[in-house]
Amino acid sequence: MKPLQVTLSFSPADVNPSWLRNFYKALIANGIRIAGGYSPRDSTNPNQFGRALRESDAVLFLVGAQSMNSPFVAFEMGAALAQEKKLIPIAAGDLPKSRWPGPLRARRALPQRSAAATAAEVAVELGVTQNQAAAG
Repeated sequence: MKPLQVTLSFSPADVNPSWLRNFYKALIANGIRIAGGYSPRDSTNPNQFGRALRESDAVLFLVGAQSMNSPFVAFEMGAALAQEKKLIPIAAGDLPKSRWPGPLRARRALPQRSAAATAAEVAVELGVTQNQAAAG
């Protein structure tokens, strides 16, 4: 079975860079690949995001105050919806869900915890089994 691939949409102002690096490592440890080799440093490169989106099975949205005001995040959400990707919101702050965009508000949100705990919750949400994670 092909490993699941995800990409991430976020505003750098909402996320601690150290947490983000550890989150990427924890996703990989849980058998989830980062589509297109997309990394946190590529967050403002639309060409990198487009390639990663085409290769991804799901898009993880880190929802915080700045991401909700970001034209990049809005574009990325629209592109993910147009390509019928699974959207998984991760609450990166205490922004009330009533202020989230409708497509994210309607979905179950995962809380942002430690990088390892959040990645494990993403794996459960995507249905990644222990065997898949070990083979990843």
